[in-house]
Amino acid sequence: MDSGRGCRGINVIKMVGDVVITLLMLLFIGALEKYGVPFRQGFFCDDDTIKYPYKQSTISVTLLMVVSLAVPLVVMVLSDAHFKVYKLRGTMTRHTVLRGVFNVALVFLFGGALTFIVTDIGKYSIGRLRPHFISVCHPALSTTCAEGYIQNYTCEGSDKQAISEARLSFPSGHASISFFGMTYFAVFLYARLPKSSPSLLKPFAMALVLSVAFYISLSRVFDYWHHPGDVIFGALLGASIAGTLSIFVARLPSTPDRLEADDPDRRKIVNLA
Repeated sequence: MDSGRGCRGINVIKMVGDVVITLLMLLFIGALEKYGVPFRQGFFCDDDTIKYPYKQSTISVTLLMVVSLAVPLVVMVLSDAHFKVYKLRGTMTRHTVLRGVFNVALVFLFGGALTFIVTDIGKYSIGRLRPHFISVCHPALSTTCAEGYIQNYTCEGSDKQAISEARLSFPSGHASISFFGMTYFAVFLYARLPKSSPSLLKPFAMALVLSVAFYISLSRVFDYWHHPGDVIFGALLGASIAGTLSIFVARLPSTPDRLEADDPDRRKIVNLA
């Protein structure tokens, strides 16, 4: 009994530590986006890639968060809880079920925070100009173009927030976040959909969720918010973080029965039976 309580105490300490780490990452993101100053890049007057008109985003940041993070998180938590409670009933304690669901949510949130941090570091360090930069900056091109590569210029646009945002093109945050959330979700579906389902159900479900990330990423190009290279790099970044965490940290591709057999609470129950 004492050893069991000791193990639970250690698990609680580990869980609290994981939560603190994730919260610190979120605080870092907030501080960077509030106080960060993007690198000031210059431009060539004949660079047509930054002269596109300014458009409102087809996929807003709020919609991005809901579709790419909130919806997959809710589905994964409910699915994992249902699996543990009903399919493994009689071999799982309530503590083990809650811990498993907590781990699913925490690893996903940690991955989302990590994706945000790496993306923002790239944005503020490089300061690449968005395709609509000239439209929001309104530099005095007639007096500065004789200099060739322009570094000393003043933006005459009135929206200072839009001007600052126009320096954060690389990499695409929409692409990195959407591909993180949907790649992680796709791996989860591959691991959790029943083996008795039609053979094409898993690849269909994975392709469906990944196509959502693909469309979100494409919208950043046709809305003139990102260059194609920004979107490609962001997609690779988000997918690589999701693949690494889902395979090596959450161990989603492993069979759930084997994972639960490794759980100390379950082994204790089996030995007592």
